[in-house]
Amino acid sequence: MEGVSLKENVYISKCSNCTVKIPGKIKSIAVDNCKRVEIEFEQVVSIFEMVNSQNCKIECSNLVPAVQIDKSSGISIILLSRDAVAAVPGIVTSNTSELNLVVPGKTDEDDPIEIPLPEQYVTKYQNGKLVTVPSDI
Repeated sequence: MEGVSLKENVYISKCSNCTVKIPGKIKSIAVDNCKRVEIEFEQVVSIFEMVNSQNCKIECSNLVPAVQIDKSSGISIILLSRDAVAAVPGIVTSNTSELNLVVPGKTDEDDPIEIPLPEQYVTKYQNGKLVTVPSDI
């Protein structure tokens, strides 16, 4: 993909077994109903969204402020740079399984660190409020 601008949104739908590269800064990216797709991008200003997808890789080389994954499984969110990790993207998930965040190691020589995102939560009613935490299981 060439010639994207900050004012544009990218919508990727019903793709399988392919790689989509989005150079430069873009407003947002939405991925719907894809299987075994790699999405590589430099920077998203708003949000990266994925829904109804399986076995996909999301590779961010610069910054992404928010990631939303719904009804998807086997997803890897790969932050390739320390800048992307330092910006601490908000990750919102719903009805997901096998979801991992991959961040760079402590030094350039270290291997990347893969962190599984919780799939199960425990909610308790405490002091008049609901408190939800990831399950220890």
